[in-house]
Amino acid sequence: MKKFKLFPLLFASLLMLTFASCGDDDDDDNNPAPSNTELLTGGMWTGDKIFINGSDFTGTAKSQFGYDVTQATLNFDDNGTYTFTYDDDDSNTETGTWEFTNDEKSIILDEGTADETTLVLNKLTASELHMEGEFSLDGVTIDAEIRAVR
Repeated sequence: MKKFKLFPLLFASLLMLTFASCGDDDDDDNNPAPSNTELLTGGMWTGDKIFINGSDFTGTAKSQFGYDVTQATLNFDDNGTYTFTYDDDDSNTETGTWEFTNDEKSIILDEGTADETTLVLNKLTASELHMEGEFSLDGVTIDAEIRAVR
């Protein structure tokens, strides 16, 4: 008989634990995910890696061409302008305009100019930016992905 008296107590205890462990799943409504604009314009990006045709080209770019991608910085402002600096030297700075396209999956740099470039966003988080596009190097068009970190 003692077994049957223990069963309701055990059942009631498990039921109370179940209700106590259920939380409010609406927490995300109070902290919505940042928009792509907020992610992109949230601070300075520093170059990390270069991939060409799917292969890591970072070391080759540095050893054979003297281009150290980690010395490059890129800043997107929410007013639609960007600044690209290489070697922390203001003489190696480029500025222009940017805007999202393709449902914020791509960026157009310098639209309507001879320098217009479209970059596909392969990854955009608060700490990583992966942009891919076609670039011309000595008359040869290459597909490259530039990776930057914050």
